[in-house]
Amino acid sequence: MTENTNPVIQEMLAELCDERPDIWPLVQQWLAHPCCLHVIHFLDSLPAQAVTLSDLMARLEYNEEELQVALDCLLEHRLVVRQEIPEAGMTFYRLSDREPAQAMMGWFRAWCRRWRERLQAAEGVLGVGWHWGEKRHE
Repeated sequence: MTENTNPVIQEMLAELCDERPDIWPLVQQWLAHPCCLHVIHFLDSLPAQAVTLSDLMARLEYNEEELQVALDCLLEHRLVVRQEIPEAGMTFYRLSDREPAQAMMGWFRAWCRRWRERLQAAEGVLGVGWHWGEKRHE
């Protein structure tokens, strides 16, 4: 799975692996390069827009090399598409509109949302977030 020893994270990843073993190898790549996850979430927040590498660098605070590794991974798996406009010397990126990519991203969004809701519910049971008198362990 992953080297993270946090039992909640282990449970999250085990659920993902059990439910979607077909995408588990890809998710492992994303976990090795968290920039991929940030690119996916950012592009997903702008479904009708395409952005440049400069846009990604400004918004996500990763350097060009990190972002290019992430984009190459996402392009290879056909989750992101590249649109080049040679006349303007510009390249844009957006999430793919292919059905398999859309279905996988829809499942991934639902999985993320499910886990966020679970974590928020747990925080509600505890009464306060981690920031109230506790140090956050990362």
